[in-house]
Amino acid sequence: MEVLTKKQAQFTISKEQPLSSYYLEELDFYNQALFKEETINQKIVIENCRIETLDLAIMQFNQEVILRGCIVGRANFHGTYFLKGIKIEECFGKKAP
Repeated sequence: MEVLTKKQAQFTISKEQPLSSYYLEELDFYNQALFKEETINQKIVIENCRIETLDLAIMQFNQEVILRGCIVGRANFHGTYFLKGIKIEECFGKKAP
């Protein structure tokens, strides 16, 4: 599984491309290329990835968010709005050590 940095992942998503089959130490969308006033307008598709920390807190997603076949260590959705919905399909949490 190829390692992707947070900045590389943010760049890929800003181009409205899916993230597929990557390992990410952490992922959030606090990047000016992606959001304005805590709002994200891109459709987000993340599939078959392993993400240690996924932070979607305090964001509004105006398009659908899809997490499919992922393993996530920790996730934060506090204060998050998914106006077109979020689909979490066949994802698993990583057990704490």
